[in-house]
Amino acid sequence: MENGPWIIVVLVALVLVVFLFSFDNIRLMPYYPPHRPAGGTSPVLPTPGGVDNVGEISRGACGLYGLDSSKSTRSMTLSGCAMRDRVLLQICGLGYVEGYAWRQVWSCFEPTEGNYDFSGIDYMISLAEQCNKSLSLSFGVAEPDEPDYILDNPEVTTYSYTDSDTGELVTRAVPWDSYLTERFDSFMENLGNHEVMCHECGDILVPLREHPSLSNLRGGIPGVGHLRDRQEYIIAELPGYSRKNLLNAVGEDLSAVTDNFPEKQTALPMWKIQDGEHLPESWEAVLSMVLTEFNGVNNARVGFFMENLAASRDLDTGEITGYPHIDFAAPVYLAQNSTHTEFQMLTSWTTPFANPDKIANTEPVDAVNYGWETFSTQYFEVYGNDLLNASYQPELIEWVSEHCGEMAALEGTIAK
Repeated sequence: MENGPWIIVVLVALVLVVFLFSFDNIRLMPYYPPHRPAGGTSPVLPTPGGVDNVGEISRGACGLYGLDSSKSTRSMTLSGCAMRDRVLLQICGLGYVEGYAWRQVWSCFEPTEGNYDFSGIDYMISLAEQCNKSLSLSFGVAEPDEPDYILDNPEVTTYSYTDSDTGELVTRAVPWDSYLTERFDSFMENLGNHEVMCHECGDILVPLREHPSLSNLRGGIPGVGHLRDRQEYIIAELPGYSRKNLLNAVGEDLSAVTDNFPEKQTALPMWKIQDGEHLPESWEAVLSMVLTEFNGVNNARVGFFMENLAASRDLDTGEITGYPHIDFAAPVYLAQNSTHTEFQMLTSWTTPFANPDKIANTEPVDAVNYGWETFSTQYFEVYGNDLLNASYQPELIEWVSEHCGEMAALEGTIAK
């Protein structure tokens, strides 16, 4: 009996090992600092638990996409909607810039239920084709993004908050409202079916989903836009919230995009949302669902997008600190071994409008390098005035030439 206590200790230890192993298989693996193999540049990360990498991972579109400012680049309107085309016109002759990140709102294209006006799509696709640039279209940025008729339906569940920037009262439908998701699916279907002139295809009309000038389409999550808790509201506190409702809404909205634009790159704008219901946390549950269901086999692959990319340098040590930290950007960080990742710059280096301390003593290429080395990102949205800044161009051109498989040039010719 002398060995009795030791046998009990060993048995308890074995039970704990089995429990922890099983628990790790139902949760996402914790995030770790990237490990770089000798001679390599891509981080090697643990795969999220319970999610298999299916086939070869596509890193998606590679290059720099010009980004506008909503306050300064509205140069023309069509059907009462700002086209925000000025940056596209400015970068038209820059050969090293892959395309233009066009941020728009659903309400511009469907002002009333079932009545669509895609004249703005025709204009921007034509302009992108003339400039030999790709167009990356994203929704869900403005507040609200949805057409007014959604709120006119008395059966729609809504919530309200005061915008911290404008002080205005904003009312939106909750993301899991069935009428909202139904109408968004119809919008994506009609958008994908809309025929646009394609000169590259031989001067014929082709559905937008097949047009070669459209490279990316981010639909966002109607009702909130980006999947993030904000100063004004917490997603888990919205009317009718449950983990099940959240997952269903995200799945339905992503399906609306991938079903109608199966060949176009898309991504979910996502931060670390939490609800405290149980483990794994809500953001982990969403991440696991997306990586499992939208893996390029079950459905078209979906990546992850985040804003906030920046870098600063300590003048005393020369050390560069990148932003966001991997903890803050955990969804993007953990997804990189399974799908593509995308980033938008936090601010402009040429004319900063936010957080100047986070870009101190650096150039845009320092942030690009941080995104590539830490998150395996090769798609970057960069403010137009930084792309036009001659002092930043040499390093950006060198990065594109090294990472995107072709020699980049400062100047490019207009296609037609």
